[in-house]
Order: sequence, then structure tokens, then C-alpha cells
Amino acid sequence: MGEVAHQGRTVLFVTHNMNAIRSLCTTAILLQNGRVNRTGSAVEVVEHYYRLATPAANQAQRVPTDGSGFLSWKCAGASSINSNAASNDSPLDIVAQFRLDRAMPIAFGLVISNDEDVKIVIHQ
Repeated sequence: MGEVAHQGRTVLFVTHNMNAIRSLCTTAILLQNGRVNRTGSAVEVVEHYYRLATPAANQAQRVPTDGSGFLSWKCAGASSINSNAASNDSPLDIVAQFRLDRAMPIAFGLVISNDEDVKIVIHQ
């Protein structure tokens, strides 16, 4: 595809594969509900897509009704563009908040998926 584009032709590439967009495209158009949501460089449009795909609800507090439980989570060491995206050259800190109304053992697991929903880290 890159070879064809370098010959002065326009290539319309339609995909949900964000890695392919970043590696093959210089500009991108994001459609949402059949309308143009964003145009720009491929990197900027992909980051905007991730912001839309990761709602702020992930960082909102979820107050348990019995006084104990999970409250919230956020990615603290993530890229400044998208608070829930990580790059391969910087650490990613995940901060979770819990409320306990008494001492109790806790256990948790972690699943990290890439933009194609392929599980890349599973810890239980």
C-alpha cells in the first residue's frame, strides 16, 4: 500500500486496526455514527479514537453500598495525550483505589489488551 501511495495515488484504507493506521497512514479520518468526527495526522486521530473509546467512567468513583469495595482506577504513568494509553518506551503505573470497612484479605487480577482486543498481559 505504501508503494502505491508513493506513486502519487490516493489510497482509501478502511480498518479498525489502529496499529495498521499508525504504521501505514500519514493522515486519517475518524467516522462516528456515519459522520466525520476528526481529521488530521494518523497519530493524532488514533489518539483521539482512544480517548473516545476509553470513557472517563473508568476513572470515576464507584462507591460500594456496604462500605467496602472497589472505588476507582486510572493510568498514572501513561502518555500525556491519552490517559489510558501506554507507549513502549515509558513505564505505565496503574492506580486502583479500594475502601475497606474492616481488615480482610483481598485478591485481584489484571488483564491488559491491545487495540485489537488481544490479551497481552494476564495476571491473577
